[in-house]
Amino acid sequence: MRADLSALLKSLPLAVSIESAYLAMRILRYRFLLEQMSRDSIIAKGGAHESNESRRLALSLLSAIEAEEGRKIQELDSSTVEEYVNQLSSLVQARSSSELGAPTSSAEALLNQLRERERSL
Repeated sequence: MRADLSALLKSLPLAVSIESAYLAMRILRYRFLLEQMSRDSIIAKGGAHESNESRRLALSLLSAIEAEEGRKIQELDSSTVEEYVNQLSSLVQARSSSELGAPTSSAEALLNQLRERERSL
């Protein structure tokens, strides 16, 4: 099945988890760049000021996915990547809703803002 990423995302504060999920999703989506660039380079290219904690957790999320799938991120097909992106997004939305008492749409709005920022770079 799919790697259980919820334990990793629950291990750190919510803001770090949101940022980490976003970074992991960015790497998943830009996985073909991993042939020419490192994960850290792709993260840095986004221009955001992620914390070291967020970067470490994002890399742990990606390692968990690779372990579950038995192959490197850049070898994953589009449907597998979308399943993980959806899983990460859902986990962050559920945690945000639970911890902040905010509706799921608020977490989704935050993720959409992060994605928009990335598109404008």
